[in-house]
Amino acid sequence: TTKDAYFYTEENVKDPSKAEKQTFTVAYQAHVTNSEGNEGGALYWFATPFLVMDDYYTVGNGILFRELITNVGDKDVSVSIIGKLMGQTYLQITEQDRTLWTAIIVGVIPAAVLIAGIAVCVIRRRR
Repeated sequence: TTKDAYFYTEENVKDPSKAEKQTFTVAYQAHVTNSEGNEGGALYWFATPFLVMDDYYTVGNGILFRELITNVGDKDVSVSIIGKLMGQTYLQITEQDRTLWTAIIVGVIPAAVLIAGIAVCVIRRRR
């Protein structure tokens, strides 16, 4: 970050003038080499546990993580498809509809099954 970056804590969040301002490291990258000087790999460290969490995916962390995986891989060319967030919509019904369907499911259907069962029993006994 720049030297003007700020850091809020629970104590100074209500008074922004007390926020700590300085340069903060948000990520590190280290390349590992073996004894012959050949590159053996890379290590990436991020100062956040929220890098791959769903809530923060749309803020840019998902793009950063995807690019990191692309750069770490052995392939020169990579094709990736960015997923689309799918929202969940709920069924909305009115109070009248709820009352009607409750009466049908709790009252009418069980009563119809009970009446049909009694009718079958009565018909079988009369034979």
